[in-house]
Amino acid sequence: MIISSTLIFNTGQDNTAVGNGVLSALTSGSLNTVVGSLAANNLGTGSQHVAIGYNALNNNCHGSENTAVGTYALQCNVGGYNNTAIGYNAMNEGTDGNDNVAIGRCSNDSITKINCTT
Repeated sequence: MIISSTLIFNTGQDNTAVGNGVLSALTSGSLNTVVGSLAANNLGTGSQHVAIGYNALNNNCHGSENTAVGTYALQCNVGGYNNTAIGYNAMNEGTDGNDNVAIGRCSNDSITKINCTT
């Protein structure tokens, strides 16, 4: 555990968390790598995420295998799987879509449930 309020309730394995409030709600997810204040702080059971940046993947509760790199990247993703968002605000409002790729500042920032886009 690094920094207070990080990985408090987690029973999963092989998680890496660096930053204030990072993975603070995680209960059973494993193989997550998260760096940045409040990144993935609402993640409850998801596994195999990479989130780097302030508030990246902040609201994901149960999705898995998402990659969010950049401030606010995939911030509103709740349960989507296999999404990649790279850049400031990339796919910020994506809630439940799967298999999406967004690269660049604000790219696909209003996508909600579209699957398999680039």
